Amino acid sequence: MEVKWTLTVWLLLIRAAHLKNIEVRTEPEVIVGLGQSAILPCTVDSGHQASSLQVRWFKTVYNVPVHLFKDGVNKPEEQDRAYLDRTRVFPLEFSSGNVSLQISGITVRDNGVYTCYVQSSGDEQFADGEVSLKVAALGEHPLIQMEEYHSGGIRLRCRSTGWYPNPLVAWTDGKGRGLGNPPAGSEGNKTVAPGQNLVDVNSEITVSDPGDRFICRITHPLLKQTRVAVLQLTGDAFRTVSVLLVAFCLLLCLTLGLSVLLIHCCRTQYFTIKELRLRPSVKVYQKFKDDLRLQRELLVRERKLMKTAYHRIRMDAVTVTLDSGTMNPYLRLTEKPPGIPAKIGRAH
Repeated sequence: MEVKWTLTVWLLLIRAAHLKNIEVRTEPEVIVGLGQSAILPCTVDSGHQASSLQVRWFKTVYNVPVHLFKDGVNKPEEQDRAYLDRTRVFPLEFSSGNVSLQISGITVRDNGVYTCYVQSSGDEQFADGEVSLKVAALGEHPLIQMEEYHSGGIRLRCRSTGWYPNPLVAWTDGKGRGLGNPPAGSEGNKTVAPGQNLVDVNSEITVSDPGDRFICRITHPLLKQTRVAVLQLTGDAFRTVSVLLVAFCLLLCLTLGLSVLLIHCCRTQYFTIKELRLRPSVKVYQKFKDDLRLQRELLVRERKLMKTAYHRIRMDAVTVTLDSGTMNPYLRLTEKPPGIPAKIGRAH
């Protein structure tokens, strides 16, 4: 039994003596500008032929490589679609140990950690190493705007676009003293531009000291470059703001007064229109007028007829003589002077 184990150990030692270990060497960090090309360094011992090496670069998933060189050729069909036609290795330099990866057209999404995996197809040896790719975008020069009078001072706003990653924002006065700087990376001072995932700086402070300089500094955390904007404020600016504030208040009061007057007029007009809508229409008034005229004409006609009838009665009047001997005993005749009509009544 001991002889068998001894023989096995000796065979393994003999095989190990013939194997040549692969050692991968990389750089821990590479910083590249947005839109540029990046070289992720990776080297192995020299003397390897391209046909004998498998070089696999991947970002997060081994089976979804950023670039794969295998069996002496590139394998784009196994490549992550986001990197198609954007990556390359250098097979002619494999013999000198260079298995680096080149990525062109760098975007924000390329930011991250990449693994360089190298395997020898002959003796199945492998090794790997990591490279951190950090994408950097230096934003535009900032601009300070004086916006409005607020809380006893003037509000200043510093704007700049196109940063990645989050820059550091600092406000100082002319003597270098900090002016209530917001915390780095706070959401109130930075917004992510849609589409490109770049950061736009939008920082504001309120100042109340006239006759001083106000400086907005935006520093890139990777490139260590700073963009600066300076604004000089004088006492005239504060007086101008005060005048503008008074004018604004007067204009606001005038606007409110006119608004109240306009509302009152509209309300009065509304009720007037509503009352007019409840009144009879012109057609109804005209019909009433026509009916009244017709009634008046009928009344005049009846009066004329009554006068005519009365006149005819008087014209047709006759003298009546009653015979006291033959008249009804219940009738009584009152004697009247001549010319005055006698009255006939019922005897009691």
